Amino acid sequence: MLPLLTNILPALNNAILISSATLEGATIKCSTGNLFGTKFRGLNLAICASGSLGIHIYGSDMEIEIKYLKKHVTVSAPNLDASATSKCKAVMKATVVTAATTVLLTGEANSDSSRSFDYGPNITLSTTSCSCMSTPRPCLFIHGLGINYTKANLHDSFSSYWGDVSDHAPCCTEFKYMIWNSVETGWNNEKQQQIMCDLATSLTESSSRTDIADTIIVTHSMGGLLLAGALANGKCTLAERAARGLLRVLQC
Repeated sequence: MLPLLTNILPALNNAILISSATLEGATIKCSTGNLFGTKFRGLNLAICASGSLGIHIYGSDMEIEIKYLKKHVTVSAPNLDASATSKCKAVMKATVVTAATTVLLTGEANSDSSRSFDYGPNITLSTTSCSCMSTPRPCLFIHGLGINYTKANLHDSFSSYWGDVSDHAPCCTEFKYMIWNSVETGWNNEKQQQIMCDLATSLTESSSRTDIADTIIVTHSMGGLLLAGALANGKCTLAERAARGLLRVLQC
């Protein structure tokens, strides 16, 4: 899950121009004057700004590609009566941003003719590794909104949605992916909840028809609501070992 923009702004404000950055020994290709370096929550990041084409953020364990919307989206404030407005309190404070941050956020060319080309230290990025801090178990991945088709059986891969997650989950002895039509079927659909339970209980011999055991379940977005709805409606239950797995799968 991406952090709030307000939490990212300080890192963007601290971004400095760098002349080069490497990832796993390979040079990150970026035009001169468009490569920035910063640190966010202890992680070194290299940011390549490509104007209106977007920005690409490189980290030791992640890559983020950001595209700018072609049309401005207008978000209208709700209409509130005077009494309600007087009770509303500000939940965010305005943050002053630098010229470089404005460029990164909007994709607009920097009009500051005094832009400095004094470069900061180069950045070297390398992937980190971790080991499982719990008992390895089979893993079931349940996606969220955005898939408009269904597969009856569990699949061994679903990289178009989950990417290379299999390279970053050492607690998983095997990877199984549930594919359900989350566009036309809501998470509160009890038939879909039962299908999810039937698939989840099929992964291990220690599971019963209604009890999910020795299984790690990883959900994203609406997939978590689907699982929660199934548990709330008594379609299936989580054994203690499965519940611990839910908390530990991404510990490292």
